[in-house]
Amino acid sequence: MRRDRAQSRSLDDPFRKPAAAAPHRCCASDSVRHRRRPPRFELQLDAWYRTTGETGWHHGVTRSVSRTGALIAGDAPAVGDQLAAVIISLPSAGCLVGRGRILRAIGGANAADPPTFAVAVERYRIQPRAAALNAAVGLLQRWYARS
Repeated sequence: MRRDRAQSRSLDDPFRKPAAAAPHRCCASDSVRHRRRPPRFELQLDAWYRTTGETGWHHGVTRSVSRTGALIAGDAPAVGDQLAAVIISLPSAGCLVGRGRILRAIGGANAADPPTFAVAVERYRIQPRAAALNAAVGLLQRWYARS
């Protein structure tokens, strides 16, 4: 008499839990549910940004940074769902130069707080600081003249 393999296992080890059934391939929500958010790092780094159609750069400071984007408190409010160019000064002698989309604007706790927004950086590259900031020479001259 021949026993089925699964039946054989359950008879040999009655305390063993049955294997969980694998989710069906078409259920994308299972894979999305278990996806982890990238870690965020609370870093206060100088950042410059401008949205599509703007010629001048705005200055801001990052509040947190991750592999996929940043939270920036800036000197000018940003409206959600706009394309943006972003330059973030890194602690070393480099800059992250990227483009992405402003996801949402976040109101401050009071009127004295600067406008804050979340930006998802879709494409970026790391450049030497001199090369990256040459693109924003006018901004930098005005920015450091105020400091």
